[in-house]
Amino acid sequence: MLSSLSANTTLAALMVIAAISNGWRLSFWKGWLSWKEPLLWGLHLSYAFIPLGLAMWAWQLFTGQRVETALHALAIGSMGTMMLAMMARVSLGHTGRTIRTLPGVGVALGVLLIAALLRSVWLVLFPHSSHWVYSVVIIAWCLSYLVFVLHYAVPLLSMRVDGEDG
Repeated sequence: MLSSLSANTTLAALMVIAAISNGWRLSFWKGWLSWKEPLLWGLHLSYAFIPLGLAMWAWQLFTGQRVETALHALAIGSMGTMMLAMMARVSLGHTGRTIRTLPGVGVALGVLLIAALLRSVWLVLFPHSSHWVYSVVIIAWCLSYLVFVLHYAVPLLSMRVDGEDG
């Protein structure tokens, strides 16, 4: 049976490989060309939090730190932001509307990405600031998703504009 240290080292090494692989994959997407379209750069930047979160997790395993900041890089930066960007895109397509960024959605995505950086990278660098970071991140998350609800409630609760079923 592997010792805890050996298991952590093995897991950390696998996470480094996964982080490098995902970062390599992301580098071919040319995400910098999508800066004009928030629904696209939101997806690219949210995906970038996967290698970041995996690398942070590996580092924290190697150094014996708690992995909560890495988990938040994955949860807020990756999943939370990707869900918001995908909900915005899919909600338009499935209601027969043109897929274009509605007002405020780019700001909502940006605020959520900043929240992810605060809850992950910032707290690794400045752990004693957690008392205010937690509150800021919660408020940022709620405001980002509130922007989505305010802009997408009407399209989602209305008939499709193209007259199709769905």
